[in-house]
Amino acid sequence: MDKCQAQYFIPIYLIVNGAVSLFTHFSSMVVSIYQRKKPDCEATGAAKFYNYFNSVVYCFLLAWFIAGEL
Repeated sequence: MDKCQAQYFIPIYLIVNGAVSLFTHFSSMVVSIYQRKKPDCEATGAAKFYNYFNSVVYCFLLAWFIAGEL
């Protein structure tokens, strides 16, 4: 991790981006499995919370991408 000569923060950027992306995809998979078991859970508070949380995470990923390009 400390051997990147071009820019010190590139490995940290890649690790954070990958970890957050994996977490987002894993949580999406868990929610889709839950929705298959209970098809009427679309109107619950948990589904609304997941959509809100997912939106915040995607906004973070967009900001992280923009910050990494600077």
